[in-house]
Amino acid sequence: MIKYLVFKNDPSRCEFSAPGSPEDIACDIARVVEMDGKSKYSFIAYADNSSEATFEAIKSLPRFSVELDQAKINAWITDAEPILRSIFSTHESIDEAYTMIRVALHRLVSEQENSIVCEDFDVLGECDIDHAFDVLVRPSEYEFAEHIAEYFGVQVFEHHAGG
Repeated sequence: MIKYLVFKNDPSRCEFSAPGSPEDIACDIARVVEMDGKSKYSFIAYADNSSEATFEAIKSLPRFSVELDQAKINAWITDAEPILRSIFSTHESIDEAYTMIRVALHRLVSEQENSIVCEDFDVLGECDIDHAFDVLVRPSEYEFAEHIAEYFGVQVFEHHAGG
């Protein structure tokens, strides 16, 4: 098991972890655990015993450490990452459904307001889609992130809100 130190990356440096490398996966895991909506390119990772990690630690403290071996790398790629994509896809589907229903209701109200036949009639009655969507259970990316942190042995060294 190798521990990777994950640092905040300065995108102007144009230096990123190699795609598909353990360092890249450590950055991806870090962005999930941080949950600030940043991309994995907001981070850069190095093996904890490397000269790069030592040099980077002189400039700034690491944000996270992530423990990876080949089995955990495979688990991220074939198991955890697809679940994360499905969580986001489900959230997008729910948001799209909400928007479609709101548009349809707006059209219905507009037609009813312009109607001679139904001008005195409240076509929506007790319809409250906001309440329906409030109680709709969404997959929890927060619980997923906590589980990922535990599974991959993520240690948080510092956390700045928005920083």
